[in-house]
Amino acid sequence: FEAQGNRDALVELSGAMKVVAVSLTKIANDLAWMGSGPRTGLGELLLPLAVFALSYVPVLMMFWFAPPLAAWHSTGAVKALFFSLVACLMNWRAFAAYAAAVAVMMMAVPLAALLLLRALGGASLGVAVASLVFPLLLLVLPTLFASFYVSYRDVFGVERP
Repeated sequence: FEAQGNRDALVELSGAMKVVAVSLTKIANDLAWMGSGPRTGLGELLLPLAVFALSYVPVLMMFWFAPPLAAWHSTGAVKALFFSLVACLMNWRAFAAYAAAVAVMMMAVPLAALLLLRALGGASLGVAVASLVFPLLLLVLPTLFASFYVSYRDVFGVERP
């Protein structure tokens, strides 16, 4: 029972992450207010979105390899998060290329389809967007989830079964 009850480090980490999240939210809100006004247009939305995306990248890196490290290597939760972050930072070029490919797939393909529909004078764009999201997710998500194992195997040198 003592091993399960001693969660001081995890509670401290959680508190620190909450403080960082609140600070980043305040910064994003301040930037949004500074960028708002009658002449800002799309910039009003892009700046807070960019701040949020850049602040989420370390969290994404911490959780990329953490589940397999915790499950298959019996690594503690905090150590798994740390090892995952370090592994992603050591292989940052591969992960940047991967993120760019996913972003292009998730943005360029629907945009091209919507532009084609618009050029052909097709259905309403609201219906087109809703009808494109689900098939695209059916295509991209299995590939994304399968790539987690492949990247884990390549980074940590696990032999193929």
